[in-house]
Amino acid sequence: MDDNKLTTTTMVVDKPTFSVLLKPVATNDQILDAWHNYQDLKTRLLDQDDFCNVSGKTYPKKSAFRKLALAFGISIEIINERRIELGQNFAYEVTAKATSPNGRYVTAFGSCHSDEKRGGKASDIRSIASTRSINRSVSDLLGGVIGISAEEMIGDTNEPQYEPFKPEVTKPNNSKEVFANLFKAHGPESEPEDLASEKQVFLIRKLVDQKISDESEQEFYLNGLENKSKFEASGLIKRLLGVSV
Repeated sequence: MDDNKLTTTTMVVDKPTFSVLLKPVATNDQILDAWHNYQDLKTRLLDQDDFCNVSGKTYPKKSAFRKLALAFGISIEIINERRIELGQNFAYEVTAKATSPNGRYVTAFGSCHSDEKRGGKASDIRSIASTRSINRSVSDLLGGVIGISAEEMIGDTNEPQYEPFKPEVTKPNNSKEVFANLFKAHGPESEPEDLASEKQVFLIRKLVDQKISDESEQEFYLNGLENKSKFEASGLIKRLLGVSV
């Protein structure tokens, strides 16, 4: 045998069978079992300290999202951050990426305006924007079932801008009751006055038409606009007002 002769090897790679149909990644029973385990984990892992009352409704705090991220091995990365000057005010925009151990990931955007935390330092505004983006990315990766975070509703959960969760007032027997109240607050029976007003919807559509030319970015602002809360609509308006034409 000639030692100088090269030997070639052909590698065969099996490709998954192509299908035009979108199929579940596992059987129905496996998916439902995983879902029930997830629901059970939430009620056992999270406690009253992971929630707070804002305007009479219960919202999960930063700690709830961090606990779930740790439990599911979700890694979090800040992939983009910028500060926007708005006259005498300013805002921070942060994009976070949450990645699960199986490689599935979600990117989410969060922002905070200096008006939301009067007298707050730039580092506070930046931190709130970061927290919002992280909470959203973790929530979306887990199916969004934990609900809107407290940091979306208030500038900083460490500030006395809300009434702290008081068991002696709400008297939840266990975490399951907390989650029941959470679903009631954000479920289909939410008060209609919590939704964005007609003026907010009109202004957002007008600003998008004037300032945004990219179709995908337009979709970001307009998708489900009528179902957004007044708080979310206010955040979109502030962000659009900071976009230069």
